Amino acid sequence: MTFYFLDGEWECEPYPMVDRFWPGPYRAHYDSGTGIGLSEAISRVLKFANANGPFDGIMGFSQGAALTAAVLARMHKIDASNSFFKFGILMCGGRPTEVGSNARWPSKRFYRPPRNSLSLSTSRLNEKTQLVTSHPSPKIRIPTAHFAGIRDPLYEETLALYSTADQESALLWEFDDGHTIPRNSMATAQMAAIIRKTARRASEDRE
Repeated sequence: MTFYFLDGEWECEPYPMVDRFWPGPYRAHYDSGTGIGLSEAISRVLKFANANGPFDGIMGFSQGAALTAAVLARMHKIDASNSFFKFGILMCGGRPTEVGSNARWPSKRFYRPPRNSLSLSTSRLNEKTQLVTSHPSPKIRIPTAHFAGIRDPLYEETLALYSTADQESALLWEFDDGHTIPRNSMATAQMAAIIRKTARRASEDRE
């Protein structure tokens, strides 16, 4: 298995407390507030994928997850066969900002009755969560896995991003932490299982 990592091209301030653990320089792919640079970042990822792919999947954390979503939406518009990537993994990220509008993608709203479990797959989530507003056709149309920390400041945005994916092939897993990736063995095993399931769905869709 081979991973490729694309750094952002914009120098930026670190996310709160990040500088305590990792030295700079710190980089972003685009301006999250205005969407400036997003179109160029999407093009850069797709150009890399075209030159070095095809790839099985694409994965992003935080702003990288928003960029991943934007890449997958653009991919569907320019290549209906979705040949660049078969599936996406989006961690702790919100919706991308529409270029030039200062507005994020529209999404469904969530109504959440009380729940007992913090570790939910899509089937379990849909038993306890109602999507109460309509949404146009999904922005993301290939299988995706979404990971959301319930104590993350971007928690609601992560759910909003999940709602823009094809609900027939998207999986959501929530964990009791903040803007981070769980590192304990049990959480790692659960995340790996969800990613494997997403990859299998992608393979089945292409058969």
